[in-house]
This record gives sequence, structure tokens and C-alpha cells, in this order.
Amino acid sequence: MSLFNQLISNIRPNKIDISKIELNEKSMKLLNKFCLGMWSDGREPVTISRNLSDLSIFLRFCQLMNKNPLKCKKADFESFFEYLQSDRECCKSTRRKYHNMLSVLYQILDSNVYDEYKENAKSRGRFKNCDEVHYSRISEKEYEMILKEIYSRNSLTKCRDCLLIDLLWETGCRKGEILNLKYQDVDFPEKKLNIPKTKVHKARSVPITDDMAKILQDHMDKNKYKCPICHVFQSTRKPKDPKKGPTSPVSDSHISEIFKRAVDNLREESKISKPLVVIHSLRHSRIVQLLRSGLKVEEVQLIAGHENIETTMWYAHVPEFEDEIHGKMRDQLDNENNSKKTKKSNKKR
Repeated sequence: MSLFNQLISNIRPNKIDISKIELNEKSMKLLNKFCLGMWSDGREPVTISRNLSDLSIFLRFCQLMNKNPLKCKKADFESFFEYLQSDRECCKSTRRKYHNMLSVLYQILDSNVYDEYKENAKSRGRFKNCDEVHYSRISEKEYEMILKEIYSRNSLTKCRDCLLIDLLWETGCRKGEILNLKYQDVDFPEKKLNIPKTKVHKARSVPITDDMAKILQDHMDKNKYKCPICHVFQSTRKPKDPKKGPTSPVSDSHISEIFKRAVDNLREESKISKPLVVIHSLRHSRIVQLLRSGLKVEEVQLIAGHENIETTMWYAHVPEFEDEIHGKMRDQLDNENNSKKTKKSNKKR
């Protein structure tokens, strides 16, 4: 039994789903104050939204333990992080994000109640050395095996799903960007996709090949709905808001699940051994490939839709890429040394 379950055992005998606890008025006021504080600091809406979600978990925990967030002590924060690790099974990097969120919260509230825990965590190195996740990069051969595995399914949507995944592979777009793509966003004369809704809220365009344009045109011609605001990849589900269009996009969970299932099947057959092959590996692989092709980092940043160039540079430091760069550097140094030796030899003659 985890520490969290031991703490709440006096309240209820069974494990509690903390997400079902409704936030009270005090918690809602704290959420609102936190939101306004981050907004005034110039944080991106997507960052604020993610932090609000994390904060709501902490506030629900406080309500469950009958604790006032403004009067929490070091032991209370210890219990919360134990809950994150044991009951929510959060990894070290995720727990560090909660730690950073709480630090910002109490700065906004101008409160020092988190200082003792923060100093203790710092002295113990609790949130140090949290490795960034490097999704496994896949080769073109591995990608083709995955696509064939998906196509081999006995499914009426396998052609649509394969095209969607192929578009992710070719463009390096984010999954949500392709899922939310609409007819008006596809520019066939210019052979490009206009991505209006991005993670960083900045529109951009991405080129597609002639072959992809033809296949995509054929797919769109066969769709049931073909208006400008219709989704390119349409689900059979009814739209939540008919005023925004007659279609719903293919669900995020569906496309992620079929990709995962295909990878798992290939892993069982020992055809794929890399540890972190997920649907985001398609984007990861494409960006690394663009950097390898000789495009400037700034050019890749534009295509990938990264807000900061540091994010693009992160892709340039994947282990496989570093090994290749080191190899090229050694070759360059060897060539320089050989050239020097040749010059010295010629001078002696």
C-alpha cells in the first residue's frame, strides 16, 4: 500500500479517484489567480492550460486531505509527491514539472510556504538529472514495415489511416495538426498544407510531394463531406458542434492505438527492437532527417513550427546524430593531418 493510500485509509477504505473530487470555491479562486498571474507573465496559452491541469490535481489532493494550500507544510508536500509517484505513477521528469508549477504558484501568491520543501528538495537533489525523453528515430525500412502492418488489418478505415500516417511521416507535422486539417487548408496548386492551428499558435505552411498531392486529392474526392470547413480525415462520429462544420476528425486515441499495435506486433516478431517507437517518432525522424540533409537549423525550425530555435537544436543532439557528427569530425581531422604530413614530406624532398 502506498503512503498516499495509508494517509487516506482513515477516510475511505478503497482507493479514491482524485479526479472525481469537485474543486471548491477557494480552489477555483486560486486557479483563477494562478491563471491571471501566468498570463501577465506572458506565458503561452498552451503552457497555462497545462499548468492549470496540474494545479487542479494538487488542489484536489489538498481538499481530500483537508489542507489549506496556503498553510501546507513540508510534510504535506512530501505526501503530495509520494502520491504522484506511487498512485499516479508519475516519472521523475513529470514530478519535476509539478515542482516547477508549485514554485510559480507560491511566487504568484507571494507566499513562502513552499520554501522549506523546495530547499530540502534542492539539497537532496530530488529533481536533478531528469533526462529529456528522446523518442526512438526509425528508418525508412522500419517505417514501411509499420505501414504494411497497419494496412494488413481487417478494417474499413485502413486506407484512410495509412494515408494519415504517411502524411505525418512525409511532413513531420504534429499529430493534432494533421487530424484537424480541413479542405480549405490544402493548397493543391502550390502543393502545400497550410497549418492554421499549431501548438505555438502561429500559422505555417508545409510542402508535400506530387505523389502525396495526387493521393490526397483522390482521398478527399471520395469523402462523404467536401465543404471548405470539412475535415480531410473524417470520423464517423457526429460533430460536437454542427455550427463549426458537418464533420468530426479522426480521434487522437484511434490513430495512436493502431500505430502502437503495429509496433507491438513487429516487436513480437523481433523486427523492431528500439525502445521508444511511438507515433511522435514520425515527426522526430523527419526533423532529424531534415537536419541531416543540410538544411539550416532556422529553415528546419520554420518547417517544424518550433517557437524557439533551442527546440530544433534539441533534435540535433540525439545520440545517433551526435555519433554521425563525431564521425564526420574525425574524418575531417584525419584529412587535415594527412594533408599536413603530405606537405612536410614534399618539403623534405
